[in-house]
Amino acid sequence: MCFCLLAFFGFIAIAQERGFQLWNQNNLEININEKYLIGAGEKVQYRTESGMISMKSGDLYLRRKVLPWFDIGLAGRIILLNNQAEWVQENRTMIYGNLKKNMGQLSFDLSNRVEYRMYKVLNDHFRHRHMFSAETCPFSKASWFSLYLSEEAFYLLEENKFHLVRLYTGTRIKYSKSVEMKLYYVFEKLRKPDHWNTSDVIGLNMKIGL
Repeated sequence: MCFCLLAFFGFIAIAQERGFQLWNQNNLEININEKYLIGAGEKVQYRTESGMISMKSGDLYLRRKVLPWFDIGLAGRIILLNNQAEWVQENRTMIYGNLKKNMGQLSFDLSNRVEYRMYKVLNDHFRHRHMFSAETCPFSKASWFSLYLSEEAFYLLEENKFHLVRLYTGTRIKYSKSVEMKLYYVFEKLRKPDHWNTSDVIGLNMKIGL
């Protein structure tokens, strides 16, 4: 059912001639002890209208569990952006904090992150990222399967404005305690100088924990 729903969103995007993207993200995480976790990830974004990879990135991050419902972290990311003429590199440093709350079959996550984005050809700047998610296991005997909704917003601190917002819906499938997959749809709005670009996204994330 979830695969059919995501395919349906993809057909809507094509029919309305909006931008359409395919995302893939893969992460490997290692628990050092009960409090600390290190991880690495890579992500690729592909735009169907251009037939080209528009972005690829690599992450390294460290997370510390402060309380059962609160963790903090540091991360670094290298991003290559394809502007068709050349690849533009961004180096990004990030600090973040995550809050979690479980209420029966529902769980809520609130994440806030401050980024410093550094470029060779563009102006360096700070950005704030906010994300709120709600997740539930709809079947009591299938705890390995869950559905979630999320909203994500990016705010340019120097310019005092939002420039990127996303709405997510998808499913998380846990194959084991260490392997999980996310399949999801994203509705994305990106601010341009005189308008907002709209894109639809189908994404697949894989995560392995050790």
